[in-house]
Amino acid sequence: MGDLIPRLSFSFSFAGLGEGDGQLRDPYGIAAHAGLLYVTDSGNNRVCVFRQATGAFVRVLQASPKFDDPSGVAVCQGRL
Repeated sequence: MGDLIPRLSFSFSFAGLGEGDGQLRDPYGIAAHAGLLYVTDSGNNRVCVFRQATGAFVRVLQASPKFDDPSGVAVCQGRL
């Protein structure tokens, strides 16, 4: 049965604790699409985008009116 479970390895860490670009406070949900990671940042009421290959910060997505404690995130047909 052990052969059926893929081996996982740690690649890198990203996004320190805080409120600035590339920082998270209470990350909750994550989705991957087209080489990007979308991470809900519940503590800062936003979604942060990072490069999947490197963890480099790309941008912050905020809504108007603002997100209120976002948790889950999904991408379908290129839409968040």
